[in-house]
Amino acid sequence: VSTQSTGPDSFIPTSKNRKSWFIDMLDTSYTSIPIPQLAFAAIVPAFLVSVLIIMESHLTGVLVHSPRHRLVKGSTPNWDTLIMGFILLGCSLLGLPWLCADSVRTMTHMRTLTVYSRYYAPGEKPRVLYIHEQRVTIILVHLLVGVFLLFPAVIQSIPLAVPLGVFLFLGFLSLSGLQFVKRFQMLFMSSKYFPDYSFTRKIRTGKIHMFTIIQFVMCVMMFGIKLSPVSPLFPICAIGVAIFRRYGMSRLFSQEEINELDPEESGSEDDSDHE
Repeated sequence: VSTQSTGPDSFIPTSKNRKSWFIDMLDTSYTSIPIPQLAFAAIVPAFLVSVLIIMESHLTGVLVHSPRHRLVKGSTPNWDTLIMGFILLGCSLLGLPWLCADSVRTMTHMRTLTVYSRYYAPGEKPRVLYIHEQRVTIILVHLLVGVFLLFPAVIQSIPLAVPLGVFLFLGFLSLSGLQFVKRFQMLFMSSKYFPDYSFTRKIRTGKIHMFTIIQFVMCVMMFGIKLSPVSPLFPICAIGVAIFRRYGMSRLFSQEEINELDPEESGSEDDSDHE
């Protein structure tokens, strides 16, 4: 028996205790802490969540505006951050979940709009010719999401396995082409069967495996913190990983090795050499 999606029968606030769509910020019925002290204490978690949301938005922008994607229209990170701030303010006043950039869905949407070369030599990968840069599809997607909110019975009739399967598929799809995934697979391969990548030709096998294991340990640590009761400290952990990548890795690996194993966006069109 499949589990159905759950949701309210009408377009109302989820909490039955809510009498209004707007949050009463002066309501003290749920806490004994005075409002001034409570507002001051909320600065710390608000700062941590803000850092996480801005990092997620910036990361998505970096992935989308890679030089190898040949985008013509420029990026607007400051404008995106400003709009995101106003959206978060509105969500906070209404008690709605905070929104952030969706890297997986964004990259999947971009791939569907990408036009690749049709003629290439045997063994080569198709190159990106151009991307249809438009806003029509993403506006239609969000309009459809809003329309479906008016039909809760339709949403409740969809088995929960359907959206979970879609999310799982998008997650696995986003893993294709990641250098980390390729290097992780190489941990279980003999060196004579390594694919012909730039980093396999220039870096010793031991250094490649060492870099991959460090990245894997960091990923496990990040997921462990995110799923634990100390998940509010996740932004601090993310900042710590960035600091370790900048200063700690340089003591274990040469700059040439770091450039090969964790390259910056250099404009190369060879997807096999980029994460």
